[in-house]
Amino acid sequence: MNSEHNKAKPRRFRFSIRTLVITVTLACCYAACWGPTKEHGPNDVIARETRSGTIIHNTSPVMPLVVSMHWEGGTPSRPKWVEHWEYYFWFFGYTAKLPYGRELP
Repeated sequence: MNSEHNKAKPRRFRFSIRTLVITVTLACCYAACWGPTKEHGPNDVIARETRSGTIIHNTSPVMPLVVSMHWEGGTPSRPKWVEHWEYYFWFFGYTAKLPYGRELP
């Protein structure tokens, strides 16, 4: 009888219906941002990042509210031509550069 009380019971998570409804609503709102991001995000990023002497090859949405930009050009620290990939947070016209990116010589 003592060994039955020492057995580990399976853990069950408890949450309310309100928590479930809020979580599902937020997930659906995030997924619904995919359409506007595909339609308007790349154009807003290009409008923000018009640089002289750079050739923007591609801007494309990566996921809802995130847009990537692939371009070639030099930077003040590296004046020769290099391929760059930069990522931007896009929120209905507001764009902010994310601290993630890549460079290839």
